[in-house]
Amino acid sequence: MKELYNALYERINGLDFSRLWPGFKSFRFALYDDEKVLLGEEVFAKDERFIGNTAIMYGDEFLAIWDVSLSPVSDPDIFAVKIIHEMFHAFQRQSGETRWANELSGLKYAYASDNLTIKHRENILLLAAYDGFAPEKLDEFFSLRKLRREKYASEVEYETRIETIEGLANYVELMALCQLSPDKYEKAVAEIKDEIGKVSNLIPIRKVCYYTGALLLIICSENGIPFAHKIGAEEKTFYELVAKDVAAGGISLEMNAEIESLIKKYHDENEKLIHDFIASHPCRLEGKYPLRGLDPMNTIKFGEYLYCKHFISYSDAGALQFVKQPCVVKVDEQFNILALYC
Repeated sequence: MKELYNALYERINGLDFSRLWPGFKSFRFALYDDEKVLLGEEVFAKDERFIGNTAIMYGDEFLAIWDVSLSPVSDPDIFAVKIIHEMFHAFQRQSGETRWANELSGLKYAYASDNLTIKHRENILLLAAYDGFAPEKLDEFFSLRKLRREKYASEVEYETRIETIEGLANYVELMALCQLSPDKYEKAVAEIKDEIGKVSNLIPIRKVCYYTGALLLIICSENGIPFAHKIGAEEKTFYELVAKDVAAGGISLEMNAEIESLIKKYHDENEKLIHDFIASHPCRLEGKYPLRGLDPMNTIKFGEYLYCKHFISYSDAGALQFVKQPCVVKVDEQFNILALYC
């Protein structure tokens, strides 16, 4: 792991951070596995602070962390810029960023046919604006999103906040990759475009927002549309900062059979997953315990149940408790845990 750490450090240390985002600087980073943590020259036993790939508070500093056991990356250039992504989250937190998405609200996202049909049309318009930029193409994208927001305000709010936090971090990641390898940058953008165009990526919605946010930033950057702002001082989402005051667009909405099939499959699979899990695992906890943490990329909701693939945390008499294995929890409307199965 030390050899890998040094290879990543060398690449990160060679980047010009001033070209990535105003005020952004390098942060320390740690690699860890199931047993140990490597932080610079320090090696110590892994503890409960090290969960996932993210930014954490470590002593009096923010630290980027990466789990090399669960998320190995073979290409050192790609790995280095993924560390940059997590460093940017450290920068966002240090800067007092306030535009974080409500992940519990995201679990309630309405996967309705009309919502996703218009969302898919938006994504296609965004791709068209990148491939052959014209102001009217971007205006049409803004107009369609404004239309969707009239009916699905909380869903669009969730998306735009993910675009602001994760999309911006993804954009910075791509800009770092462009410094390390322009060819790999072009390949990465092509892959992002491919992901944006896939109907299958509309569910769950969170991940595609990383890509739409990053691509919208690239479009603005390449076409002279101002978007730089001081993180921590701005309350508007990135979308709100660049969207023009255009009227909500009209659309002749024809239901998409592929989208309707995707929605049904998603709900059916989630129902079966939770039903089968509860049937095969005992109830370990009953009561009322405030939910404190989960992995939004690996958590699904069906009715009053959540399936958490990796971990969940909750408060018990003021103490933070972790369940670091697949589990199902029954929750109330305020996301208090009423029962836990694992």
